Amino acid sequence: MLDSITSLFVDYNYSFDDLETIDKYKTSKKRCFLLHSNREDFKVNFYIKVIEEAKKQGRSVLITSPTIMLCEEIVMYLKRYLKGYKIYSMSSKNTMKERYEAYMNTKYDNLDVLVTTHTGIFSTFNNLG
Repeated sequence: MLDSITSLFVDYNYSFDDLETIDKYKTSKKRCFLLHSNREDFKVNFYIKVIEEAKKQGRSVLITSPTIMLCEEIVMYLKRYLKGYKIYSMSSKNTMKERYEAYMNTKYDNLDVLVTTHTGIFSTFNNLG
C-alpha cells in the first residue's frame, strides 16, 4: 500500500522539506496527519494527490483549516483542480442550509472531500480515509 502512496508523489519538483513531509506521511500509514509547509503550491499538490488516492479506495477526505478564509481558499483550489469531485465546506460562514447539506452528504457518504474549520470535526463519517 505504501508503494502506491510513493507513486503518487513523482510528478512534482520537491524541496528537501517537502520530501521530509512526504516521508512522514508515508510512515504515518495514512492516519491523521498535520501538514505544515510554507509552500502553498506543495500543499495543494499534496492535498490533490491524497484525495485522488482516497477516491480510488472509495473513501472520503476531511481537511481541517484554522480559519474560514483559508477554508474557502482550499475549497476554491480543490474545485479548480478536481473537476467532478464532490467537495463541500463546513464553517460558520455557511448558511444553515449549506451546513445541513454538507452534514447530510457526510452522513450518507455522498461526498469526496469536506473542508472545514473546527465546526466540522465531529461530522459523521462512515468511510473516512
